[in-house]
Amino acid sequence: MSYRRLPNTDQARITALTSIADLENNYGFHDLPLSNSLVDMAKTQLHTFKNTVNLHRQAVEMWQEGNKKYREILKNLTVYITHFVQVYNMAILRGELKKEGRAYYNIDIEDDTLPDLSSEDNILDWGQRLTEGERQRTLNGGSPMTNPTISNLKVHYEKFTNLNFDQKIKKNYIAYTKEALCKEREKADVLIKEIWDEVEKIFAPLPEKERFEKCKEFGVIYYNRTSEKSVNEPITENIETKKFDIEPVQIQIEKQAETFYEEINEEKIEKKQPELFIEKSEIELVTIYETDDKEQKKDTNLKIPFD
Repeated sequence: MSYRRLPNTDQARITALTSIADLENNYGFHDLPLSNSLVDMAKTQLHTFKNTVNLHRQAVEMWQEGNKKYREILKNLTVYITHFVQVYNMAILRGELKKEGRAYYNIDIEDDTLPDLSSEDNILDWGQRLTEGERQRTLNGGSPMTNPTISNLKVHYEKFTNLNFDQKIKKNYIAYTKEALCKEREKADVLIKEIWDEVEKIFAPLPEKERFEKCKEFGVIYYNRTSEKSVNEPITENIETKKFDIEPVQIQIEKQAETFYEEINEEKIEKKQPELFIEKSEIELVTIYETDDKEQKKDTNLKIPFD
């Protein structure tokens, strides 16, 4: 028997509510099978739900659009920070700078490793440390770094901080619209269920097939159960079953009845047939062989138990 299932996607909810909201166009205001209050509630909920879905979609699209530029700036800033530290360490090895200068960047004077930039917070922290440290070092008489200069690094750092703030705002807006959308989904589901219950109640006296067709006109969705679907008949049901002493050629049973190949050579015939879904007990091993007069037969006397 067919069963009813409520919509599980936003588009399916919109379709169901639209079917109810358009009833006046199909039946007229005075000939509506449903109450006018339910139809009006469906119209209101449809309008609100559409707007909420669009707001959430726009919020996600704005974040995605900004994220492309954000990732590009993030990559560039990471390269600048890494190169700045590398160049400073090489200048110390060449004797051009003193290792004590690392203290301006809050780095241990003996630490010559590259910074950990595996997170956005670390990138922001290192950008600020290098920018402020280089300013303090040059104010105290140190020679400014070149290739890259701190001004180049600072440009990318400021761009990154601005985009980072914008992306956080957009993420918060996405969370806000998502919360609002979840609430509207619940309201829509409750209203759709109430309307569908009323529709099925109205057409309950009709025969089953006619009742389903009428309910579908009001947007009610029905599904057939798996047990009601037709099952493919086995292809080998009409093959004669006898036992011979000729060595059999095993039929390979496959999962779906999609292919059926036949290869004819001078001395053998091989066929593949679809797999039959059999309970975990034992199955017949169907075999095909070739007699001297080229007549195909099969043997079903062998049994193969499942483990």
